[in-house]
Amino acid sequence: MRELVNTFERTIAAARSETVLFPKHLPIQLRIEVAQSAMKKGSPPEQPLEPGDAHSLPRLQDYRDSVYTQAEKQYLQDLMALAGKDMGEACRKSGLSQSRLYALLKKQGISLSHPD
Repeated sequence: MRELVNTFERTIAAARSETVLFPKHLPIQLRIEVAQSAMKKGSPPEQPLEPGDAHSLPRLQDYRDSVYTQAEKQYLQDLMALAGKDMGEACRKSGLSQSRLYALLKKQGISLSHPD
């Protein structure tokens, strides 16, 4: 129970003066766990198609690729933020080899350099 209360307090503090809480306000570790769980379960995307979109549906493979790419990019961004852009730590947390992690980061256009 104490952990839940602490999570709420951190989330509210992260939101600052915003009146609505969004997933971005949640602790990074919690977001990573949710993303990993969703990827394991193969859950559908968070935003379903609108009813009027039925006539303009993409091919299933294209839709699947798009959702997968989006989830992969979000996971990698959260992973690198949690690891403080430390590749060794990111590899340990993700279970990926360093070469595979570098390849995925490059594919997703995620830079390791700190902004100046």
